[in-house]
Amino acid sequence: RFPGGEMVFDLNSPRHGIYLPALTWLEFSVSLPDTVCAVLASEIYDPTDYVHDAKAFAALCTDVVRAG
Repeated sequence: RFPGGEMVFDLNSPRHGIYLPALTWLEFSVSLPDTVCAVLASEIYDPTDYVHDAKAFAALCTDVVRAG
């Protein structure tokens, strides 16, 4: 789906976490009602810094790969 491929992680314990580097598309689902998603970031969230459309994200990744 995206140039880097697709990976699935089952974070089924509060001891599990995942690091997502820049240019990583994330889709997540919650299977338990008491699930909490905690995010640690180096900057305050700014929606304009993010791509919110999967097709636009795929195009951006393609441009980055071409630019090398």
